[in-house]
Amino acid sequence: MTGEIHQDWEPVVIHNRNFKKAQISNQPKPKVDYSQGEEEMPKRVEYTPQMIMAMQDARKAKNLTQSDLAKQLNIDVKIIGDIESKKSAYNRKLYTSIMRKLGVDTKSLKEILI
Repeated sequence: MTGEIHQDWEPVVIHNRNFKKAQISNQPKPKVDYSQGEEEMPKRVEYTPQMIMAMQDARKAKNLTQSDLAKQLNIDVKIIGDIESKKSAYNRKLYTSIMRKLGVDTKSLKEILI
């Protein structure tokens, strides 16, 4: 090799010509009025007492603890506890999968499902 080999350490800066930082930073933030939104916000849907009792009865009939059921469903035990203590918002997909795992026919639950 006859030539000198060296590495170019000059930094490369890429500029986006369409980006104008000054315009973005000077734009006023949109104002949101939260005082009027209380009537429009949907209420949180919770599990009914009948749904909770049906789930607890089915779990106890199978002699399962909350942690056993959670392990079978591959979910956190806190989720089962939150459902049974009405701390969790209603999730139809989760509830039906729990009831299927407990061997309860979900067609028989139509009168208590939301």
